[in-house]
Amino acid sequence: MNDSTLVIRYLPKELVIGNGPVKYINTINSPAKMLANEQRLDSIWRKEDIWNKGVADISGKPIKDLSTIEPPRWAKWDYDLTKYYVSQMKYPEELLKKNVAGYSVAMFTIDTLGVPGIVNILTTNYKEFDQEVIRLTKELPHCLPCRDQNGKRMKCFYTVYVPFLPQHYRDRVKKDSISEEALKHCLVQWETQSYFQKDNSQSPVDYIEKRISYNPLLLGSKKETEGRYGIQLDSYGEVTKAHTISSCGISEWDNQVLQIIQTMPHWTPAVNHQGKGHYRDAVWAITFTFRNGHAYVTEHGGESNEREHTSWQSDEWKIINRSGNELLEYTVIRKDKAVKGLLIRYAHPSGSIRTLTYTYPEDIAFADNFHAEVTLKDLNFDGQDDIAIPLGSYGNQRIQYEDGYLWDKALKTYVPVKQLKEIANPRIDKEERCLFSFSRESAASYHYERYEYVDTELVKTAELIQTYRQAGGKPLFTEKHYQKGKGMRVVHASVPIHEISHYWLKIVQK
Repeated sequence: MNDSTLVIRYLPKELVIGNGPVKYINTINSPAKMLANEQRLDSIWRKEDIWNKGVADISGKPIKDLSTIEPPRWAKWDYDLTKYYVSQMKYPEELLKKNVAGYSVAMFTIDTLGVPGIVNILTTNYKEFDQEVIRLTKELPHCLPCRDQNGKRMKCFYTVYVPFLPQHYRDRVKKDSISEEALKHCLVQWETQSYFQKDNSQSPVDYIEKRISYNPLLLGSKKETEGRYGIQLDSYGEVTKAHTISSCGISEWDNQVLQIIQTMPHWTPAVNHQGKGHYRDAVWAITFTFRNGHAYVTEHGGESNEREHTSWQSDEWKIINRSGNELLEYTVIRKDKAVKGLLIRYAHPSGSIRTLTYTYPEDIAFADNFHAEVTLKDLNFDGQDDIAIPLGSYGNQRIQYEDGYLWDKALKTYVPVKQLKEIANPRIDKEERCLFSFSRESAASYHYERYEYVDTELVKTAELIQTYRQAGGKPLFTEKHYQKGKGMRVVHASVPIHEISHYWLKIVQK
């Protein structure tokens, strides 16, 4: 030590040696030391806490098997409500000045609207902590309410542990001030779109497909027809309205689709992530295709009761036409219960049985809305059934992917479709004889692509970028077309919607 530096073990309000101030190094009360000490205390408190956290029956008894219910879920905080209190709290001023740490454990009721009710403090260090926990609980945005095994809303108790850590609080306030400044320059709101999901296995179209019943003979000589239907969802993910946007041509079929939509299990609603975060209403439009004569049959598997509906689960299926003739059969390949591939068998025109072995991508384990299956549809507009293999959806945007095989008339066999599985949210457009792709690059930018078949390969022939320059403003578009030997070339730069090619209007987000 020298005459200007002193190592001490506490933080004094004032330090004077002789006639002048002294520089000191604080080894205990530095922010880093305080953070480490607070983490140690928090770990001890959590171990000592005897209360059952999370959801409990309204009688106060713990729920032994949580798989039989859907626990409450908050928009921004998901199932970890402690994060809400830590991120939104206002630390009691006097306790913050004294660096007083502690915790509270609170239990409160949640009604069938997902709104908190009576708050009980089970244990605490200081009454000031109680007051803050009660305030924050009363200001909670509504959650998705607890549901029983039949999908019915139910009241419940919820218990949460709330730590009060002064240095963690100071760091959070500093971080929040930086984020708030960045938000002032943000032109759009950060949102997550709503999605339909049932045990990671179904899309809305899948759900309708497995429940609808219609007579394909009414199509006459048509191979298929399409209807487009609108769905309105409330902030709980429940369907409030269904209507026909464009009819399939047979009103009875339209009405049946609408009835199925109106009885759908609840969706996961859209989320606005700003502030405390909240669920919001949403509007969807889906296209359903009525086909002339495909059905799935199996002699294996069993009935699966998935809370709000019943379905048949099997790893072996046959696809037959309306005359009962088998078109194709497939078996799911598993390893230690994990899906690895498909064994597909089909009849060759010569009368022999041919086999395809399909291997799923390695990241299929991370897919949502995934169900190992094969569908038959015309992918390249030649009038022949091709094989389509859904790959599920990925990420917060629920981007869907698909793989498949085309029927090669010359070779009389199925050949892989190159590039298909790399295309985000593929949508077949028979009128344009192309495949459209849609994805969101950021909260203020959407990306669209158009693909056309050249032999058995998909070639990108056009792309469009939709950008919002200011909140509430109209978007501008940059369009590119493929030119042989030159690649993609800009044909429109930052233009309004009426100047882009007409075919984009089918998929552009309004």
